[in-house]
Amino acid sequence: KTHEAGPPESDAPLRAMVEQYVNAVAAPTPTPGGGSAAALAGALAASLGEMVCGVSLKRKSLAAHHPVLEASRARLAILRNRLMEIVDLDPRCYEAVLSAFKLPKSTEAEQSVHYQAIEAASKQASMVPLETAELATSLAVVLSSLEGITIPQAASDLKVALDLAGVARRGGIENV
Repeated sequence: KTHEAGPPESDAPLRAMVEQYVNAVAAPTPTPGGGSAAALAGALAASLGEMVCGVSLKRKSLAAHHPVLEASRARLAILRNRLMEIVDLDPRCYEAVLSAFKLPKSTEAEQSVHYQAIEAASKQASMVPLETAELATSLAVVLSSLEGITIPQAASDLKVALDLAGVARRGGIENV
């Protein structure tokens, strides 16, 4: 099949995989928002780091670095998995804050419950992006340790991963 514009069909599945999330972020709703996007940036950074480790482990010339590469790849997988959990957790926590604001407050008792619920939900909602920032900081340390011990052809991937980790850290901080 001939395409007049756009990527070849073989590239379409990647777009389809991310399009639903991107459209959800673009929707005129409060969630998912910056906290979720920051976590996704971190997960992508970790994924790129894992890929760089994986392709570097195929090189016999880097055999001396294989133990570090294997340990780094395992650590990056753990970071990626937690950041992917946060992609969904962050919007849920913020939605809890929004729900707390909608609680009735006509009576003194309702006002007490209302304000306590807002405080509790807000504390929880701030802990999630703080965790994103902390994970992204750890991620940047692991990624930086890979410089010079991975294949040179993946240097740009490693740089993009470091940039994404920085975005995840800053995005997490902004959402605390």
